[in-house]
Amino acid sequence: KAQKKKSLRFYTSQIAQKANKRGAAGRGAGGDDDVPHRERLRDRQARLNAEAEKRGHEKADIGDDLGGASDEEDHAQAREIRDAAGPDNDNEYYDMVASKSSKKKSDKAALAKAQKEAALVGGEVIEQEVVGDDGKRKISYLIEKNKGLTPHRKKDVRNPRVKKRKKYDEEKKKLASMKPVYKGGEGRGGYGGELTGIKKGLVKSTKL
Repeated sequence: KAQKKKSLRFYTSQIAQKANKRGAAGRGAGGDDDVPHRERLRDRQARLNAEAEKRGHEKADIGDDLGGASDEEDHAQAREIRDAAGPDNDNEYYDMVASKSSKKKSDKAALAKAQKEAALVGGEVIEQEVVGDDGKRKISYLIEKNKGLTPHRKKDVRNPRVKKRKKYDEEKKKLASMKPVYKGGEGRGGYGGELTGIKKGLVKSTKL
């Protein structure tokens, strides 16, 4: 009997606790609780920075597991090699790459301009062959692209699927000019008569 009383007291206390929780939640709720609040810029930046820092720590831990010390040694060796080459070595290399790129762009622009001017007067631009310091000539566009005797094709013909699709559409049009073709039944609003009018001399039937 005492155990029964104890279990009843336990259940009633649980029910009372749940009721109190619900009541407290209801009191704190307002009409704008379900409206999404825009996050402040500072808060957002702080959150993103914290997430990035956490990711960085995780990556560092993974690197240690996979031999982070060896990576540090590699970086140290690379640093030593760069220092031995001298500080001006990197700058020289980057200057060379930049000058090469700018020269290529300027040559391309000059060629386009010359071709445009030649087209206006009905002429043609022939590039002069330049022999390099090593005694070798630069290969031409024809050699570089290696097109050979490939005929000029339309863009649609290059893709077999598109080619067949276009051919099918053309044949459908041709068939529609020879005999009646089903085009999806009546339109909206029911049959409204022949839109093109009735032609007495037109025959589209197939003879058996």
